[in-house]
Amino acid sequence: VLRTGSAAILAAFGLVLLVPAWQQSFARLLAPAAGGGNALLARISPNGLGGQFLLGLLLGAVWSPCTGPALGAAVGLAGQAGTAPGAGLVMLVFGMGAGMSFLLLAYIFRSGMKHMAALARVAKPILGVALLMTGLLVLTGLDKTIESRLVASSSDWLIDLVTRF
Repeated sequence: VLRTGSAAILAAFGLVLLVPAWQQSFARLLAPAAGGGNALLARISPNGLGGQFLLGLLLGAVWSPCTGPALGAAVGLAGQAGTAPGAGLVMLVFGMGAGMSFLLLAYIFRSGMKHMAALARVAKPILGVALLMTGLLVLTGLDKTIESRLVASSSDWLIDLVTRF
């Protein structure tokens, strides 16, 4: 049920990205929630350490579902370090890597903001098609067929590498 429901939602979002009238309707539907979120963010001042901490806390809440597997791997590696300083070093390096990705994104977005509208006009339909096709493949079960054929035609070393983690 979860797989089918998720695939349907994925396909629906793909359609929304492909049909401009649906995009506008979806934006109107979510406007109250977005307005409430913007009002909450407006009350948080980014000035000072406290404001930066709160913004980081919000970012962490949004980012945490995406980082679960990577964080799990880092914690597993830290657990194998054998000593507290070794584990701490592994987690420090992981944190620095995660932080560096945010810095890199910040610099990219800062320099590229003026090009975002042009990029969105091109990327939105591409993303819409990708989401719609992925959703349809999952709904029809063809994703498993494609996966099985790719695994069957892959080299043993590649399968071992991919499934090792």
